[in-house]
Amino acid sequence: MRRNYKDDIVSRLESIVKRRKRTEIKDLGSIAYDDSVYPLKAVIVNSQQQDAMNIFLSGGVHGDEPAGVYALLNFLKTEIRNYRDFNFVIVPCINPIGYEMDRRTNGAFIDINRDFRNAPVAMEVLYLKRFLKKCKRNYVFAMDMHENDVNELTEGYRLRENPREFYLYEVSPTKDTSIGNNIIEALKDQGVQVTRRRKIYNEKCSGGLIWSRGRKDRNYSDKHTLEGYIQEYATYAFTTETPTCWSIKKRIDTQLKVLKAALNEARTIRTIEEQEKESEESKGYCKVYNK
Repeated sequence: MRRNYKDDIVSRLESIVKRRKRTEIKDLGSIAYDDSVYPLKAVIVNSQQQDAMNIFLSGGVHGDEPAGVYALLNFLKTEIRNYRDFNFVIVPCINPIGYEMDRRTNGAFIDINRDFRNAPVAMEVLYLKRFLKKCKRNYVFAMDMHENDVNELTEGYRLRENPREFYLYEVSPTKDTSIGNNIIEALKDQGVQVTRRRKIYNEKCSGGLIWSRGRKDRNYSDKHTLEGYIQEYATYAFTTETPTCWSIKKRIDTQLKVLKAALNEARTIRTIEEQEKESEESKGYCKVYNK
């Protein structure tokens, strides 16, 4: 059964937004394909708290990886009320045509996640880059939800080398500031199967986490992905990977668990920063008082 972008995503977003305060849909632009037009949508949810941290979430950049799309829709509908201390910018489905056709690429057979260049070819990338620039927000983290097709033969690798468990990519300023391992441990505590592979597609993997400094590393190979581009705006960048050998329900549930674990870690970061700030202010007060 072919998916329907308008019914599955656009209509659901409109229904969700109608019931939520401080929530709006933004039209990023439209993509024409055959006789149809596909509007690219983003949802902005603003907190009442002035010091709320910004979070960027995205899914469906590869059309044959739907779990992230559905996870973000579920998050907007039922979970986001538990995270009123954050502002969210969410693009649930970056590749509407690929989503409908259940294929990796867009309508022009472009892999969107390899086109985040200075002069992108894909209209989806052009619209998203323009939107992010216009938003003028700095995000504590960005998360792009992906899936790993266990039956897809990747050049240079055998099928048996495709992971059949969850794994996570993280970009953070330094290894010391990494929070990926904490996220992984939270998933394990909830029974999520995490890969034990030490290498995934020639990248070092430790405990289910592939970590890097991102664009700061001259050997970073993902500069033209969304993960590579979003580092202009985000301190942390995560890319989730659920294996397609799992049921769609299990994959959606796992994507949600990862997101919630990351949000809990973001709260911890803020608490530490607030404590450090209070400590510095206290030291300053003592210096003045002791004069």
